[in-house]
Amino acid sequence: MEESSVIELRKKRSKGRVHEYAYFNGFLRLKCDWKYLLSNLDTLSKEIGVYYESNGTKILLYGDVDRLVKKLVITCSVRQCTKSLRAIEKARDIVWELNYFEDTFWYSKIVENFERGGFWSVCRVVSSFRKLYKLDK
Repeated sequence: MEESSVIELRKKRSKGRVHEYAYFNGFLRLKCDWKYLLSNLDTLSKEIGVYYESNGTKILLYGDVDRLVKKLVITCSVRQCTKSLRAIEKARDIVWELNYFEDTFWYSKIVENFERGGFWSVCRVVSSFRKLYKLDK
């Protein structure tokens, strides 16, 4: 079975704190703690039918991973830009229910904005997501 996608964990120390980042296929960096990413990956991979291996700092995804990666990117983006745990949990449930076209739309907006302006541009997209799905109420 051929590897389809890679998610790498990298840690960065800033102002005395260690931050965890997930790199999706080496180009998209999202601030997301590893435990949160793995718990979502466990649930989604079973639901979508994707096989993965993890060695602690790298996750190798096998099979048709397109939809899984899109949902993980959206979920991690919301996680990095939202402080409210209630809103994060609600957003995760919403992301899991999105159809293929909604996944593709939000994923492409996140990637496009990350390439343009990095972290804060992704947070603008997440802000729109939160307003549309009424997560701030």
